[in-house]
Amino acid sequence: MTSAAAATTVVDTLPVPPFRVNGDRVLILPEKPPEEERSRGGIIMPKTRKSSDWRVGRVIKIGPGMLCFDGHFWSQLGELKRGDRVIYSHMGERRITIEDVEYVSVHEENVMLPIGDDVVVGL
Repeated sequence: MTSAAAATTVVDTLPVPPFRVNGDRVLILPEKPPEEERSRGGIIMPKTRKSSDWRVGRVIKIGPGMLCFDGHFWSQLGELKRGDRVIYSHMGERRITIEDVEYVSVHEENVMLPIGDDVVVGL
């Protein structure tokens, strides 16, 4: 067995929901925020504090895009693909729980940008 065949990627570990995504929607598996955070001074900040409008998650599925007047689909996501880690707006999100896994569905326009696995995001 080669090392390339033995290597497991992030995409291999992601769930595969038994449905497709329609229109300009993106299905995201949100990262779980920590239960509590500590400030630099050591003060515990509960998760009920005012939160950011932005979240981090992994792309699970991408819809075909917007249906144009001439019958073809157009997507504004470009190179985005399954497994990419993204920052997205939670405004207008729809939460879906399937087989005990909670997903988030957002419009393409709510996906802000792809980020690397090694990027620590403090939203």
